[in-house]
Formats: sequence, C-alpha cells, structure tokens
Amino acid sequence: LATSYRDILFDYDVFPPLSDDPAIWKDGSIKPIEVVVGFALVSIDTISPGDSEFTLTTRSILYWKKSECNQTKTHEMACSRRLQGGNGARFIQSLQTKGTPSASLALFVEDAHNVAFTNQEKEEEQPDMEIYQLQTTLAQTFDLRNYPYEYHELRATSVSAYSDNVVKLTDIGADIGVLNPNVPAGWNFHGVSCGVEKTTEGRALTKQSGSELSFDSYECVVKVSRKNPSWWLTSFFLAAGLCSMAVVGNLGIMSRNAAEARDDKDAVRRELHKGTRLMGTFTVGLLLTYVFQVEVSPYGRPIEYWPSIPTSSMIYMVGMFYIIIQSMAGLIASIFVPNPLAREGFVGHIGKAYDVPKLPVEGNVGEDAQPLLLKKYNPEGEEKDTTLEPTKLVQPEANETPFEPIPTNRRNNMRQYNVLSVEEAHLVNTYVKRIFWFKFSLILIVLICTIAILGSASARHNKLVG
Repeated sequence: LATSYRDILFDYDVFPPLSDDPAIWKDGSIKPIEVVVGFALVSIDTISPGDSEFTLTTRSILYWKKSECNQTKTHEMACSRRLQGGNGARFIQSLQTKGTPSASLALFVEDAHNVAFTNQEKEEEQPDMEIYQLQTTLAQTFDLRNYPYEYHELRATSVSAYSDNVVKLTDIGADIGVLNPNVPAGWNFHGVSCGVEKTTEGRALTKQSGSELSFDSYECVVKVSRKNPSWWLTSFFLAAGLCSMAVVGNLGIMSRNAAEARDDKDAVRRELHKGTRLMGTFTVGLLLTYVFQVEVSPYGRPIEYWPSIPTSSMIYMVGMFYIIIQSMAGLIASIFVPNPLAREGFVGHIGKAYDVPKLPVEGNVGEDAQPLLLKKYNPEGEEKDTTLEPTKLVQPEANETPFEPIPTNRRNNMRQYNVLSVEEAHLVNTYVKRIFWFKFSLILIVLICTIAILGSASARHNKLVG
C-alpha cells in the first residue's frame, strides 16, 4: 500500500497534489495564479537578540485574479483558504513564526477597483484583494560581532504553500510602507526592502521522482541599529574601574614597603618578596570580582550562543588576562626584569634578591641619583645629610689610607643588622622602577588594545549603517 501511495504522489508535478488528473501538470496548459504582494511595516514592537526573536506589526495587501482560481482543485483551495490556522493570509505563510500570529484586521474585497479596470477596458484582469494586519513574533539568529554597536537586518520571510505552477508571487514594486514606523526605545530605523525569491529546499520526495518543484518566497528586510548605552554604563565602566584599581593599587606596594625598611639590607630583601606576594593577593581579589560581576557575553548568553565572538566579549577577555598578568607582575618581573642587572649582582630570585659579593664597590653611585632612595637610619636620632656625590673609585697610593666604605652593620634597639649601601640602594631602586614601568606598560597595552577593538567595531558598524 505504501508503494502505491508513493508512486501516485511522485506522479504529480505539483504541490500539494489533489484529485486532479496528474497528466494536466505535464503539458504546460495550467497557468499559475499570479499573486501581487505589497508590504507595509506598521511598527517594530520588540527586538530581543537574547531570545533570538523580534515582533513586527505589518500590513500586507494581496491581489489575485479570481478567473485563475478555478483551473484545478489545488487552485481552488489556494484561493479560498487562509493559512496558519485561519490567522494568516492566503497563499503565503511564515515559517519563522513563534506561536500563533494575531490578526487584528482582515479585509477581503471581491472585484477590487472594479470601476477603474472597467474604464481601462481590462475587466478580465479585475482582481480580488485582501488586506490583512498581523502582529507576529519571528525567530532569527542575531549577529553581535560588533556589540555594543548593533546593526541587524530583521528578515520576515513568507513562503508560498503551493508550488510555483500553482501560485506565482510578484512584488508590487512600490513602497507602501509607513514612513516612520514605531520602533523600540533606543533603536534607529534605517528602512525596509522587499523582494521575491525562489527556493527548492525541503522537497526531497519530488526530487526522487525526477521532478524538482520550486516555491516562491517573499522576504522583507527591516534594518535597525543602536549603540547600546547600557553596556557602557555597566559592564564597560565596571571593567575599566577594576583594571584601574589593579594598576593603581599595585604601583606603590613594593616601593613603599622597601622604603620603609630604610637601610636594613635583610629587611629590604624581605619586603621585596613580601611586596610580590601582596601584589598577587590584592589583584586576585579584584580578579574574582571581575569574573563574577562583569558581563562576559551580551544578553546573559554564553559566547558560543552567537555566530561570532562579540566585541564586548573580546574586551572582557583582554581585561581578565590583564588582571591575571598584573597579579603575577612581581613574579614575572623577578624573572625577566633583573636580567640586565645580573652582572651587577642583582639576581632577583624569589629566595635571594641579590648576590652581595658581586655588588659594585662603594662610591660609584651617589644618594642624590636615587629617586626611590632608601634613607640611611641614624641610630643617634640626629638628622644628618647623607648625600654622597657620585665619585669615581680611584686606587689609593701606597702611602695613602685605603678607601673605607660605609659600615656593614649597625645596631638599632639592641638589634644588629646589615647596612644597605648606596650601591645596593641603587640596584633596589632600579629593580623597583623597572617593575613599576612593567606594570604601568601593561595598562597602556590594554588601553591600546581596547581602543583598537572598539574602533574596529565602530568602523564596521558605521559602514553597515551607511
């Protein structure tokens, strides 16, 4: 039985196949109903990229000649039946519709423009006419590659329910739309364009019979855009604030702690390592706030939900990687920054800040050359001018007293400690300054990358808007 049904189905070169003789579709004597379609956009009610849908209120006008409706059973059904459960139009239906469309107005006029066609002696072309207004929610995947700059082409496509040898769609060829349709707040309207296309998709059964059927579709593209100010005031503002806090809060930690150690060599070494840990601890707290508070992807959707990565997600990732690197700035700098100073005895490892035997001889660098000078501690409580002029070390003559460096240890509150020499202070200050510029350069790199990403998205957006 199934084979018999299949053979009969394949014998019809039409869709849908009804009770007519299948041979009549093969000789070309059957003419399609020419349906002229006009489209007017009344309003754009909602645009919801996060839900992959938008809602339009449209008014369409259909013209067709009733003399073409009585050729076959399929023609008769096409002219008499409204689709989508009786809530749609004749001939065409939307395959994007979510739910049941709301038909707020439906007007059928038989022999439309009767007088005008009679005056032109074209009575045989007198059409029937239907005007219907629908509010429909349509499904669509949105491309947010330029987000927060948004430009969308809302595509409302209606496909003929009948093959093109039954119904042939023709665009009315004129803009009958509302000049200024209502649009949601914050969105800009850039016009509508409509046209007719043919499709052969989704009819695999007819292809097996060697006869490929075509179906006309009528598509209108509604162009809208916006710059989404809410993203600038929430996610971008928060991300920028956290990144700024990361660099500002980190810049002074190591230099301040090292300076407070004064001339205690071992205390300075401990404070350098402690500063490295403090930078990491402080920044990790900001990182957790950043991850849980800053919007990763638009409209609360995961990144993979969108066809391409949104610009805002790129900026989010740049900010996150920046804070991660900033949290490890001390460790990174302790490995890479001191390399130029290795020959001077400053190795910068976690367990040892410098190699004392390899430090330069006292007297080559004066205190006035140190912008982050670690002042010498005076155990007697008297302020003394400890400024040393930069001098060049000269080997003493045989009859002269050898050069004596600053004492290598002092006492403070009955505690003896090793004294940090001027040369050692110079090395420490150089190290701290280089870490400072390393951390500061990170924020400059992030700023440049962010401007480049946003600028590129803005340029693409403006090109699309025209």
